[in-house]
Amino acid sequence: KQQFETAKTLSWIYPGLGHGAIEKPGKGLLLFTMETLSLAMTFMSMNNLSTASDDYSASEASYNTWTSSTGIPYSQVEAKYLEDHDAYKSAQMQFYGFLTSSVAIWAYNLYDVRKLRYNYADNGTNRFNISFTPDKQVSLQIKF
Repeated sequence: KQQFETAKTLSWIYPGLGHGAIEKPGKGLLLFTMETLSLAMTFMSMNNLSTASDDYSASEASYNTWTSSTGIPYSQVEAKYLEDHDAYKSAQMQFYGFLTSSVAIWAYNLYDVRKLRYNYADNGTNRFNISFTPDKQVSLQIKF
């Protein structure tokens, strides 16, 4: 039971760490690597989103304040605005996609460690126990 509690705590800290405590180092290394890459891509795409947002704000301001006296053709200002708008939307989708994958990996990690709890649980203190087995069955135990 202590081994499972340690694994559960470690899995909340960072994906893959808890799997090492329950003797699943291969899966732990895979989840650790996937989460690290996903977070790295999230932070890189966040930087791209920040740059695209700044460019979009600048071109939007130029577009909204354009007059014929600026000396720049309207079509050029409009094209720059639309290009920056598309780049901003693309950067947004990229950022939210990587953020979603990071959260999904974290959630799967917690689920996976938790589903293995029936191997490590000491049911001596619990009268009722409901758990899920790896073969997707629900296990209900009642002690009298």
